[in-house]
Amino acid sequence: MASFHAPFTPGNWLFFTGKWGDWFGTCRLLLAILLTGRLLAAYQFLSHTV
Repeated sequence: MASFHAPFTPGNWLFFTGKWGDWFGTCRLLLAILLTGRLLAAYQFLSHTV
């Protein structure tokens, strides 16, 4: 059980996010922008049709 929780310790998480945080942050930002644009476009389309 301890070996299962080992990868999620704060130290490992900080090392992981320190190494990959910028890459994941950039991808999340791009995905958020794309999803927000899609949602806004869908909302405008639905509001105009209704």
